Amino acid sequence: MKNLPNLLIVDDTGENLYFPESILRKVEVSIIRALSGKEALEITRGQGYRFPWE
Repeated sequence: MKNLPNLLIVDDTGENLYFPESILRKVEVSIIRALSGKEALEITRGQGYRFPWE
């Protein structure tokens, strides 16, 4: 099994994640969804994510 890069997509409205997720399925990434900023931070804690501002 490939070790795919993780890509976190976040939006407070779950329906807004359908379009980017449908596009990203064509790329070899592991898509992780979060429905709030708080949930996104909880997901990323300790997972080794890199952020553009770091």
